[in-house]
Amino acid sequence: MDHCATTFDIRCLSQDGIGPAWPVAYASVYVATPGPACYPDDDITSTEPRAVMVDQVRRYVQAHLCDDELSPESVLSALQLPRSTLYRLFQREGGLGAYIRHLRLRHAADDLIRYPHTLVLDIAFGLGFKSASVFTRAFRRAYGMAPQEYRALGGKGGEVMSIPVLAPQTA
Repeated sequence: MDHCATTFDIRCLSQDGIGPAWPVAYASVYVATPGPACYPDDDITSTEPRAVMVDQVRRYVQAHLCDDELSPESVLSALQLPRSTLYRLFQREGGLGAYIRHLRLRHAADDLIRYPHTLVLDIAFGLGFKSASVFTRAFRRAYGMAPQEYRALGGKGGEVMSIPVLAPQTA
């Protein structure tokens, strides 16, 4: 498996396991951590404390992605990490809030295609967005079109954002 191309695929499933993301029951959690080959200039390995902390935060975020209360503050509180450490760990991703938003939007884009008969609003609320307008604005910023347009195009034609994960810093 190419670790550089690995993305997160965590789902909060409905009771029947068929519907869109809902915080009713959790599927098994698989978190892919990119290997050193992805970022040869980065000296982070899985045994270093920083990588361990990043992995711990990622796992927490993935497990709570469908919770509308998930925020950098809730992660700070749950994991008892110093604020400065948490922000430094996710600085490359634009901050932890941006990382959470990117993951939610990526899952929403997938769900829009995977569940064509599910209301866009249900997908948005199921992934922790607090309102339709917040979701639509964020989706439009990330993909260059409204969620309904993205669905109509079958996920093609939009600028598909990538979720930055510990990309090397450029000077």
